[in-house]
Amino acid sequence: MKNDLDGENFIRTVLMTSVVIILELIRVLIIMAIVVGILGYFVGEVYVKISTDIDRYSWMTYIAIIAI
Repeated sequence: MKNDLDGENFIRTVLMTSVVIILELIRVLIIMAIVVGILGYFVGEVYVKISTDIDRYSWMTYIAIIAI
């Protein structure tokens, strides 16, 4: 009887641990998406400002195109 209870507790522990790990991964992915979105927004703004003034900043435009 004791072995059955230990087995149930072990299975429950494994399930809870896997659920927590999955939730943590989802949370990290959401945070990464937000950070990448914010960085992408700022990079896009800089890229638009540079590309509207290509004559003065043509070399920076080429670097931005290569980086993207």
